Amino acid sequence: MKLIRLAILVGLITAVPICAMIYIGVDRLEKSAPEMRELRDMVVGGDLADPLGPEPDVFPIDRRISNQDDVSLDVIIYGKGDRDLFFYSHKHNRNFRYPIDLLGRSDRHFATRLPVYLPSNDGYPVIRRLSNRAGQSKLCLIEGRTAFDVIFRLVDEDAEHVYPINRLSDGDRQFVFGLPVNR
Repeated sequence: MKLIRLAILVGLITAVPICAMIYIGVDRLEKSAPEMRELRDMVVGGDLADPLGPEPDVFPIDRRISNQDDVSLDVIIYGKGDRDLFFYSHKHNRNFRYPIDLLGRSDRHFATRLPVYLPSNDGYPVIRRLSNRAGQSKLCLIEGRTAFDVIFRLVDEDAEHVYPINRLSDGDRQFVFGLPVNR
C-alpha cells in the first residue's frame, strides 16, 4: 500500500511540472499566432506559404467564376480591391468591377485570399480582345496608349507590343481612343 501511495505521489510530482510546461507552451503559441501569420504572409513561395493560396504576382488569373445564383462566367482576373474583384469577361469582351460578396461560396473564398492589387488611377491595365482590320484578333493586356499607338502585352507572353491605333478594327479603334493617353 505504501508503494502505491509513493507511486501516486511521484506521479503527481512529475505530472504537475509537465502539465505546467504544456500550458505555458500553448499560451506562448497562442500569443505568437499573429506574428506567425505575419511571417507566413511575408514568406511567399517558401515552406511556410499556403500551398492553396495565390502568390501576389499571379495576376492575371484565368478562371471560371460563379455568382450566388450559380451562373458561371469565364474571366481573367486582373485585380482585387478590399470588396471588389476586377476581371475581364471573355463572353462580353468587357472589364468588370464585381462585389466579392456576390460571388459563389468557393469563388468568394478564393477571392478573399487574393492580395489587394488595384488598377492604376489612369484606368490601366485593361484587358480586351483587339482585332485588326483583317479580322485577326488577340487577347491583350492594354497598358497604355499614345496619340497614335496602343501599348499592350499579349495575355500569355511578357513582350510589350506597340501597334498603330488606325490599323485596328472600327470598334476597337473607337474603344482605344476612349482610353486616356498615358505615354
